[in-house]
Amino acid sequence: MKKRTALLALLLTLAMAVPASAAWIADLPEDNWAYPYVDALVDQGIMTVDSEGNFGPDVFTTRAEFIYSLWLAFGSPDAEIDRTFNDVHPYSIYIEAVEWAMDCGITTGIGNNNFGPDLYLSREQAFTFLYRAMDYMGCAPGYGTGSESYRQIAEFHDYGEIGSWARDSIQLLMNVGIVEGTDNGYLMPTRDLTNAATAAVLYRSLAYMGILETGRGDYFPDGGNGAVTAEDFYGCWEYVNTDVWLCIYGDGTYEFYNTEGLADAGTYYMDGETLRLNSGISFVLDPAGEAGWILDNNDEYLFASELPFAG
Repeated sequence: MKKRTALLALLLTLAMAVPASAAWIADLPEDNWAYPYVDALVDQGIMTVDSEGNFGPDVFTTRAEFIYSLWLAFGSPDAEIDRTFNDVHPYSIYIEAVEWAMDCGITTGIGNNNFGPDLYLSREQAFTFLYRAMDYMGCAPGYGTGSESYRQIAEFHDYGEIGSWARDSIQLLMNVGIVEGTDNGYLMPTRDLTNAATAAVLYRSLAYMGILETGRGDYFPDGGNGAVTAEDFYGCWEYVNTDVWLCIYGDGTYEFYNTEGLADAGTYYMDGETLRLNSGISFVLDPAGEAGWILDNNDEYLFASELPFAG
């Protein structure tokens, strides 16, 4: 009963919230260079605006904020470890994101088992995180791949400022056009990223990884060796003894409905034989092998159904 009550409370909250796609970015005009990147990431819930619609494009991004956005982009996956850094509060909003990033090798911290969650994010740190995320995905660029933007980073005036730990990441991301230097020959590796700049590099990297593409239901982080595919989840499902419906579509999107209508929407992807929503809820086929049933990560059952109203 407690789990069902929590589920209904969650969906009631979702029904009252303004969808991300309806968000108005109050402090970023549409003709701003960063608007397309910010708008796309806010629309997908990867980055957010405050209650007044402000994004804070000129505010510096912290390390924790960046890892949190990256974690959301990957569908809020669970970590396989039960440990974290000394300076990450166990009840912080980003604790799971940091644990996941540590588990995947995306971050190793700043030393002495500290992560530095509130420190501002530098360009070289961001590019290193992103390259490691690509490596985790199995799509990291190598020295055999290049683009028209290819250029040796050693040619830049401030090459000596780049940490030795970041040089390969920056070079390889520059090879595929994700890292860019200035026209007068500077990379500015230690410059802190604003939220606007973060949106730009995050968008380019997620696009390179294929995470922003429509139809993410075909994405398998583990190589796609599972017998279950996203197609097994297509259709509409109803929670047992509740008026809550989940619709899974073949274009990589989902929608939650309750008796009031649409309550939440987003994207999903396959992680092995588990279907994961970008909201953090996940589903498996009925472990008992019964056709027409699925089970969520709160051990709540759903059965194949139809919406009782035109959606």
